[in-house]
Amino acid sequence: MKAQIAIICCLLFALNILNSQTIINNHSYSFDDSTQDGWESVGITTNGEWSWSENGKADNSPYWNDRDSIQSTSLGGAMIYNASKINGPDNPGVSSSGALESPFLNFVGETTVFLRFHQYYRNYGAITKIQYAQDGADWQDIMTPINENVNQNVETGIADYQVIDISTEVGDLQNMKIRFVFDGDYYFWILDDIEFYNGMPFQESVPEYVADSLRDFGYPYDTESSNWPHVPDELVVQFKLGTPETEKQAIRDTVGAIRIDSCACNRLELWRMGDNLIVDGDTLSASGGSIGIQERIKKSKATSSIDGVDYNRYNYNQMKDDVFTENIPHPFNILGADAASDTAKLIAILDTGIELEHDSLSMYIYRNNLEPEEGNDLDDDGNCLIDDWFGWNYVDKNNNPNDDHSHGTHVAGIIQKNMEAVDPSCAYRLIPYKTHDYHGVANLFAVACATYQAQEDGASVINDSWGFYGDPSIILGNAIDTAKINEVLIVSAAGNDTTDLSTLPQYPACYPSNNIITVGAYDVGPNGNIILADFSNFDPLCVDIVAAGVNVESAILNDTVGFKSGTSMAAPAVSAAAVMAYCAGHTSYLDVKNNVLDCADKLLPLNPKIKDGNVLNYNLLCITPVAEIENPNALNFTVYPNPVLNGFQVDNFKKIETAQLKIHSLTGQVIFQKTINNWMSNEQKQFDISKLNSGIYFLSIQEGQSTWTHKLIKI
Repeated sequence: MKAQIAIICCLLFALNILNSQTIINNHSYSFDDSTQDGWESVGITTNGEWSWSENGKADNSPYWNDRDSIQSTSLGGAMIYNASKINGPDNPGVSSSGALESPFLNFVGETTVFLRFHQYYRNYGAITKIQYAQDGADWQDIMTPINENVNQNVETGIADYQVIDISTEVGDLQNMKIRFVFDGDYYFWILDDIEFYNGMPFQESVPEYVADSLRDFGYPYDTESSNWPHVPDELVVQFKLGTPETEKQAIRDTVGAIRIDSCACNRLELWRMGDNLIVDGDTLSASGGSIGIQERIKKSKATSSIDGVDYNRYNYNQMKDDVFTENIPHPFNILGADAASDTAKLIAILDTGIELEHDSLSMYIYRNNLEPEEGNDLDDDGNCLIDDWFGWNYVDKNNNPNDDHSHGTHVAGIIQKNMEAVDPSCAYRLIPYKTHDYHGVANLFAVACATYQAQEDGASVINDSWGFYGDPSIILGNAIDTAKINEVLIVSAAGNDTTDLSTLPQYPACYPSNNIITVGAYDVGPNGNIILADFSNFDPLCVDIVAAGVNVESAILNDTVGFKSGTSMAAPAVSAAAVMAYCAGHTSYLDVKNNVLDCADKLLPLNPKIKDGNVLNYNLLCITPVAEIENPNALNFTVYPNPVLNGFQVDNFKKIETAQLKIHSLTGQVIFQKTINNWMSNEQKQFDISKLNSGIYFLSIQEGQSTWTHKLIKI
């Protein structure tokens, strides 16, 4: 017998890493009120003036044209140099120069100093620079160029920020001043959240641990208005079907993009922003060009040939700081595995992969028999992938979706374990799509590609035990909507941050599409009662159901088993229930979803946080299609506890010739069974459960094709 290793899963967690960056001596300036935080406007020319703006806009300019305000961290007020007001239509060709000067700054003891600030800048013929001086000495330029690449009639994005190492100039000094200088013609420079750090300042995320982990793992990232990290300078783009390649390339050229990858038969493209800039002439317009990625998104969306464009956002499941080990080669014995019958239901697992040789899983891995076993470097099945025997690896871009993390293997094992315990006759196969790397990190391009590919490969259910916060992605939303058209059900984990998702939505959990079941996690309290797990996210509009999610035993790497906790573990339990519903005869995703929810127990204390208080209940007779269980002579019983006998009493309300009474565990295993003959109407039966452990059980009574169920809680 193989050794069993108990591993308590680290939930989606913040790594305990000390972040060395701190703001120096409270030198942080958000310009929230008209005091300007002690900064002063100094006119280098008589008409040069910085001013405070309450709304972060230069909207008293003739060329503002209803632009959005600067999207800084603090929002609210900001400092503005409004050159368009100075040399507007009434004063053409008038140049100006003005400085925004700091109060005295103290950097004694700080040999490392970083300056960070948010800006929104549009250029016509100006120079912007930063200068420093000590004790009233002459001002000197900080050598790092500022906005040097913002050409004429081009602007930054509204959420642009700059980080500059000024250690050489101001390190370990006091009585220092910094100033921002605008010199030239048109248009505006808006500044906010000027801060000085003793280490490299990083952008934050919500929740904070996501950015902390990405930094620790060494992933580069930027954030946008929702504070969610994305891969810098990368966009995921979806063209309308049938768009000619010449038109696609013309759009890429317009926005300065280079296509670096594509997937799902070229349905999606991954772009990297090049150095080309968008320029729209001399007219300042709200849809004007920008070096900022946000403006490139706007420019792309305005093209009728594009269905969607979005940041290449990071997402995650169980993030952990592991040492990378390469995926092992394809195991030969798997290649010859039986692919199951054509009626087998396919479950796509978008995760860290699956350990293909795991004893408990290898026989359930999907085998694509349309691809020859020896491989031929051809797309034999016409799905735009070469030799894709078992799904696909979107991390390493190859055909080996072996797990190098353990999360995906554990998720797959939960499905296998529940299918074996509850409905071993149901034929199913698991398709591994490796979307998440050995740290548990993925990006939008990978998960959207896999969502489309799962549909192409015939999956009935897609298990998404991962997510991201912030704004919804139109790219992923399109993939899920397409899955609905193709009758594919998405099962999504709700997330593990004890968060009310009505205040901070997570996706894909909170997409409104009706082909999604979102799953929270429950725990069992000291009295055997079901309670919401203390880490589970919640919201009755987002979270449809809860399933077991604490210390769940399942497969892990190296052909062993272990324990993990999280909504990631609850989701595959519901995926298994969905497949059972398909096997029972339901044919549409909506019937399957409704049936799983209808068969759930309704636990009133969970109602405020989980839709209808739904708790997953594996009841095979409940998930049988309605047409097969309609019975005008439905069974009717009442159950009463009997503390004296350490058991319970069942009252029958109609005569039954033969009944099968069973007690099931939460996983559906039958742990007690009794045949009752000639059960008379109004006859009471007593049952002793003194030998059962404390916990939750299910009672079922079957007569012919009719079944009645009831939940039992033994304290």
